Amino acid sequence: MHTLLDATGQGFLTSCDNGTFEALDSEKDITTYPQHYDWGVQSIERAPFSYQGGYSLKVKNKTDNGYHEGFIMMPVLGRSPSHVLKSTTYLVRARVYIPSEGNNGAGTNVGVEIEEIVVGTSMNGGICNNQSYHPEFGQRRAIPKDTWVEIYRYFKPSRLDNHHLRVSAWKDSEEFSELTYYIDNIEFYESNIVDNASISGFDIILNPSGSLPSSGGTGNIPYTYAWNDGSTAKDRHDLAAGTYSVTISSACGLAKTFTYTIGQPSPPCANDVEVCLGSPFTLTAGCGPSGSTYSWYDAPFDGNLLGIGDILTVSSSISIGTSYYVQLEKNGVSSQRAKVSVTVRPLPDPGIMVVNTVFKTKPVVFNATNHKDGYRYDYTFYYGEGDNQISEQISFQQGQVSYVFKDQGDFVSIGVHPVVIKVEDSYSCSSSFSFSILVKNFEPLCEAIVPIVSDNGKVKLDKFSGQYIFQRNQNCSVDIPFGCIQGQTDAPQLKNVVSASATTFSDSWKYDYLSVPPSGNALEKGEVGKWRPLATYTYSKGNVSVDKNYNSGTFQLSHFNWQYPEVTKKSGWLKVNEITKYSPNGEAVEEKNALDILSTAKFGYSGALPYLIAQNASYGSVLFESFENLYSGTNAFEDGIGLNGNSLVMTTSHSGRNSLLLTGQFISHSFTLTKQLQDKGLLVRVWTKGTDVLAAIKLKLSTLSTLENFSLVARSGQWSLLEARIEPGNFGLAVGGTFTAFLIKQQGGDVWIDDVRMQPINAEVTCYVYDVKTLRVLTVLDDQHFGLFYQYNAEGKLVRKQIETARGVKTVQETQYNIPERNKTDFNRE
Repeated sequence: MHTLLDATGQGFLTSCDNGTFEALDSEKDITTYPQHYDWGVQSIERAPFSYQGGYSLKVKNKTDNGYHEGFIMMPVLGRSPSHVLKSTTYLVRARVYIPSEGNNGAGTNVGVEIEEIVVGTSMNGGICNNQSYHPEFGQRRAIPKDTWVEIYRYFKPSRLDNHHLRVSAWKDSEEFSELTYYIDNIEFYESNIVDNASISGFDIILNPSGSLPSSGGTGNIPYTYAWNDGSTAKDRHDLAAGTYSVTISSACGLAKTFTYTIGQPSPPCANDVEVCLGSPFTLTAGCGPSGSTYSWYDAPFDGNLLGIGDILTVSSSISIGTSYYVQLEKNGVSSQRAKVSVTVRPLPDPGIMVVNTVFKTKPVVFNATNHKDGYRYDYTFYYGEGDNQISEQISFQQGQVSYVFKDQGDFVSIGVHPVVIKVEDSYSCSSSFSFSILVKNFEPLCEAIVPIVSDNGKVKLDKFSGQYIFQRNQNCSVDIPFGCIQGQTDAPQLKNVVSASATTFSDSWKYDYLSVPPSGNALEKGEVGKWRPLATYTYSKGNVSVDKNYNSGTFQLSHFNWQYPEVTKKSGWLKVNEITKYSPNGEAVEEKNALDILSTAKFGYSGALPYLIAQNASYGSVLFESFENLYSGTNAFEDGIGLNGNSLVMTTSHSGRNSLLLTGQFISHSFTLTKQLQDKGLLVRVWTKGTDVLAAIKLKLSTLSTLENFSLVARSGQWSLLEARIEPGNFGLAVGGTFTAFLIKQQGGDVWIDDVRMQPINAEVTCYVYDVKTLRVLTVLDDQHFGLFYQYNAEGKLVRKQIETARGVKTVQETQYNIPERNKTDFNRE
């Protein structure tokens, strides 16, 4: 590398304009010095003729001999010895122009040279130049005429004395009386070798620079290489791990040593893939040095070895979220493992519903309850059986399809028809579903499934309910109603009724919805033998008598049908509510009203207190966890939620006493996808504390490979309320399937979470936090998930209520107690 020096500013030249001779009187700093008595410089002047710019230095020599030489001398490097670096290599170059005209007797042997002079001593023997004659003197012979020629010289000061450089023009072996030439663009450089080496895996590729900075045909300086292991090659390949040094030397005497380290190779590159669930795929690794060996694993550290080679073929089905890792080995050294992401697309499951029995000329309707944009349905309808079978294929893109089976020549429509439906989504993932459709000849008035029994039975009209039933010929046997046809009722009537209600009871209850169901037999678990209210009815006929005073406000009703409660709706009985789930302790935890809208309550703290009450939500579609009650037996919170490697913290919380330090992921209970969740979506709210919590926490479903971002709702002190949503239809499964929700810590420092709530978007939920020892309520979280905090004194009396809003926490009620002590003398008087 050559660094151009500021010759004038650093004292290498005086006022010669860095050797361009553009300044007025700049030639006065040039010294003339005849080497022999019969040679001299007749004149030196600044001439309006130049290589670059407007002027150069015109030198006119004169002799009577024709052989001896003379020169101009530039005092350089001695103006300020501090600018001279001993044993540092410098480069000086200039442009010289020798005209043909005016040079009496000048022939082909005119030469020029640059020579280093220490005052009083000639330092002949330049270390490198571009001269072709007497290179040790920096000479260049047979200079072409009428053109600017570049000459240069490297030199290395061995002393810090005053130095001069002379530029000479001379004539060898030919007589002439005059020689005129021009000098311009004198430049000074500090020279050094720079290696722009590149290390690729186990190869070292050298790229030294230091050649002359010119395009004048002078070429590059040759280099030699001496490695610490004895090699003299320029580039090294397939090296073992270790430290290597090389000394790079040039023909001009420049030399420098460089050191390189071959260590652990860079991780390989590999292709990320997208694959349909259950489909085979291939992973390909590369980017390693030649001769590398690739190994595939199922974990970033340790783990199982899956294969060796640059290609890994996976033929077995993998689960969503699976990753692979690959590392390369070369010369006994292994790289770190590179992660290869495999995006597993779930197979389309449109949730096709169909009535399997139709009647001739009537359409069979296939309804995809979980239809999504991009789905393509290929239907194949079969006629006949075995080898004697034909089919009709039709493709659709809509979720609901109607098809009418028709006679096809010898193949009649009546009978059983297999139907195969292939569903393909926008990612080209496909799945197939099979159905059997029974086509009947005539549509019956009514059908009922009658168990096959050894005894006979009969069909009769139950006059009390108006239903036709199949009555088995067995004692205490259950009547089987047809349901679709009604006869005339002859139910008993009751007159002069002011109001009426009815309650049905049941002793058949299941607790399999609990995370930890009770153990024992059915009686011990309370699944049978405990009669509890099932549904409540009220009579609302509307026919109220107003004719006579003693009949005013009364009505006549039909008796409630206890055997078939549902049929009483036609006679005026309205179901007000129905309890669908009880806790083992007898609390109603899920019920639905007259509009079939569900409401639910969850009991915790060993089943003693309700910690969640929700409207318009089923029991399994809601979740709340405050991390207050960790059951010692299972090491889990309510709903069976475990720590999962996270830490329970008792020094900071949003409500209550505890929070969870999130170091991995929070895992919810298993949700069943209801139609409400599918149509309305899932809402997740959580209170968090930490640095950049929006970047640190993400929401993920077990059925999806993507992560959902949280948004900020509000801040309350050091805690932030975050919200994330799973939009309707984006659950990756059909109604009735199950999924789990994860709160995943992605990056950053410590993050605490508290009061995690999950619910359908259109549900209303209120949550409660209690003191696990005293069972006093500490916080009530409203539908927007803001808290109403309760504070107690040492005696357990409520002293303060504080409400939380988006603007902070405000005190809404405070109570002070003043109970004076009675003097002992007062007791004595009594």
